[in-house]
Amino acid sequence: MSPLNLETYTRFTELLNSRIETRQHLTEDSVRYAFFLAVMQTTSIQQHEVILELPHPHFPGKEVDTYVQASPGRNELFVEFKFHRTSKGASPKPQKAGSLFKDISRLASLMAQDRQCIVVYLTCPEMATYFDKNEASYCGFWREPTGGEFVYDESFVSKTTDTFRKASSPHHGARVGVEYGAALMHDYKVRVFNVRKI
Repeated sequence: MSPLNLETYTRFTELLNSRIETRQHLTEDSVRYAFFLAVMQTTSIQQHEVILELPHPHFPGKEVDTYVQASPGRNELFVEFKFHRTSKGASPKPQKAGSLFKDISRLASLMAQDRQCIVVYLTCPEMATYFDKNEASYCGFWREPTGGEFVYDESFVSKTTDTFRKASSPHHGARVGVEYGAALMHDYKVRVFNVRKI
């Protein structure tokens, strides 16, 4: 059973909007803190059960952003966070997209029964617009309704750019569903992707 619920994601959205509205320093860490606070306020997970930067079992020197152990009636939970904002310099959008899919791949390598793996993704309008405009290339990945599913496999990867492939490798196939999505203030978008085995 998943420890997270719609109330968690709704509260997370409220906290993100509050930070965006006040124009306080917005970083990937502040996204994580908002998510943790929403989890504490809406689930039975206790703060001491949240493990940050767990060494990744399959990638030496890499870490999983957040891990919550299983308990009776609750599956293990692995979470990766990604925040994309407009770059001051030249950062190809396919490279940013590839970095998001790299997080998906790393979680896919962990998939097993009784585990939940999610990617929490916040983006400014730049990447949201990119995914909207390239919906066909990304096979509906961005616009899938809640409950929909996108298959991330070699067939998909072979149709992407060299820049995307370099940024996203190594590849581990996965079924990726939009568990939650919302439009935020100032055209920011948030998505929670549920990663499953093929």
